[in-house]
Amino acid sequence: MKIRDRFKSMEEVRQYAEQFKSDPETYKAVLFLLGLSPQEGISKDVAGIGLVNISVADEIASLNQRGLTTLASCSGLRCDHPQKEHLADGYLSFLKTEEIRTIVKKCATRLALEYEEGETYLRPSCTIRMPKCGDGKKKQLWESLFSLLRKTQ
Repeated sequence: MKIRDRFKSMEEVRQYAEQFKSDPETYKAVLFLLGLSPQEGISKDVAGIGLVNISVADEIASLNQRGLTTLASCSGLRCDHPQKEHLADGYLSFLKTEEIRTIVKKCATRLALEYEEGETYLRPSCTIRMPKCGDGKKKQLWESLFSLLRKTQ
């Protein structure tokens, strides 16, 4: 069962999560599992998008301005998450349309990055995931990915 089969809006998802508020540990886990956790790390508020890790914020804003609609992201970089003991791998999720799917899958394949399709915030999505690697390599991969995405427009 997909989450969008149970909920019609993110507001319904938020209301559902509220029932777990009496147990802070469970509530935090539910928020994480439902994609409602507060943005962590050093972020920038990008108009029309929300909070985005500062290392990738300008590029993500540019992608959205050019019609490559993003839904969620995490740089996975230590410089954006200095307080976290364990970093999540970076990722970038796009609204899945046939055109965006083709572009994103081609870029992921070219850079040998993980590509997956699913849903993000109740919307069909395609996601590129960064590998487990150090910040230097990850920054290079982000730069290469953004460069390829810029060339597709």
